[in-house]
Amino acid sequence: MKHERQARTVPFLVLLGLLSALAAFSLSTWAQTPGTWTPTESMATANAAFARTLSPVAPAFDDGTNLIVNGDFEMGNTGFTSVYLYGLITEPGTYVIGSNPSTATGHWYDWCNFGDHTTGTGLMFIANGGSSVGHFVWSQAVTVDPNTQYNISLWGATINTYSGGPAQLVIMINGQALGGVTLPANCPAAGGSWVNLTSSWNSGTNTTAVVTIRDRVTAVGLNDFVMDDISLTAIGSSQ
Repeated sequence: MKHERQARTVPFLVLLGLLSALAAFSLSTWAQTPGTWTPTESMATANAAFARTLSPVAPAFDDGTNLIVNGDFEMGNTGFTSVYLYGLITEPGTYVIGSNPSTATGHWYDWCNFGDHTTGTGLMFIANGGSSVGHFVWSQAVTVDPNTQYNISLWGATINTYSGGPAQLVIMINGQALGGVTLPANCPAAGGSWVNLTSSWNSGTNTTAVVTIRDRVTAVGLNDFVMDDISLTAIGSSQ
């Protein structure tokens, strides 16, 4: 009876050995599968890793990418449109891309000597203000993501030594006025400064943003200004 009991125990031990080997093989195979749990990981770590394989990666908002092409005007007179005429800027409603208002072609005697906003030595949009608020100064269409919050920004300055009616710049997107700023009475070289106009905009269902800048002042005298560093950046999703 004793030998018979031992004989019956042998198959059980063999079966137990096979199960142990199978389990070891399964764990080894499992450990070789990317993104799955290994015996050295905690279950919490395994669950987190598995959840990452199911969840979509959130878009990288607020990455500082400027959607405006040539917003600093370093590429010259390209990437945007304007109702203002390009070239000689003696007359109202004209502009040039240059590095200094006082040396721009057709400049007036009271236009100040100063550099651009970006580096002080680069290019900027130099304008002799127009006589119609309906004439947009600058415009550009860019592709945007729907249901996304954006920040729009520009820098401007008066180029007259003194102006009793300096330009009032307004930013619009798809016909919606987002904000405006009255430039200082003096140019940066005569006690004034560059000023920043910034506002936020939600794209809603839009996939295109037509960004437009206008000057509200229609006086033909002393309504002269510069613009630089125009930007449109995503700052988050509204979903």
